[in-house]
Amino acid sequence: GADLVRAILITRVANEEGKRESDIKNIVRVNERRVKIGWELDQINNWWSREDVKKYFSKLVSIKSEEVGVGNKLFDEEKYPINHLYLLFAEKKSEKKLTLELIEKHNNDALGLYKELIKLHNTLQDWYQDREIYHFLGFLFNNKPKKDFKFATIWELWENCKSRIEFIKGLKDLILLVLSDEGELIAFDDNTIDWYNEKPEKLVQALILMDVIYSIKSNQNFLPHYAFTKSSNDIEHIFPQNPKEVEKQKEYITFLNKTVLTEEQRFDLS
Repeated sequence: GADLVRAILITRVANEEGKRESDIKNIVRVNERRVKIGWELDQINNWWSREDVKKYFSKLVSIKSEEVGVGNKLFDEEKYPINHLYLLFAEKKSEKKLTLELIEKHNNDALGLYKELIKLHNTLQDWYQDREIYHFLGFLFNNKPKKDFKFATIWELWENCKSRIEFIKGLKDLILLVLSDEGELIAFDDNTIDWYNEKPEKLVQALILMDVIYSIKSNQNFLPHYAFTKSSNDIEHIFPQNPKEVEKQKEYITFLNKTVLTEEQRFDLS
């Protein structure tokens, strides 16, 4: 699948760009353009080959590739990581599956297909490098059910927003819905609920969100892709409750004083 898309883009895009001329100079330009397109696709594939990138964006994908025979993917993202991009391209189009037919629809407009793929890649790369967008999307796609939350939803939000600030606000609004119960924002200060045993899913989501908020600070590292879910870790492994470094211990106690404990319960750090 990836090889076929590559062949289509390399041969047809250059032809479409140079079809108005037919002299020797144009033939040379077409060949040069083909080499450049091939190089650009290789660079894109290299970026998608990064383990952190693959693991992060795999959570954004909710559709699968068309199969040729049983269990034989036409667009195998393990063999060609750039297929993650093509899968998200199909999702953006609200397709239920990445098929060869979708690519062939652009037979007469390979240049348009190429520009759309480049735009999608550049946007996703931009999101991945933006501290707030990276963390908010990571939280949403790992904690919101895929049955009612698709990549197409986020892309539509992005396209309709007039600014990056507006887009980030939209992501924050979606996060509020994750931490809501029947339309009401969950009151985590309700002492009548045994959060650990009665609502562990919501508790975990809140703890992960605390990690996200902490990591958004400019002097902190980005959370790794696996930190957006509880996975096999206990709740205590999310936002560790017993940091080893003295300075971290002080930070954590300060956090507890500000956000968890009542005035009577607060620790004296003076």
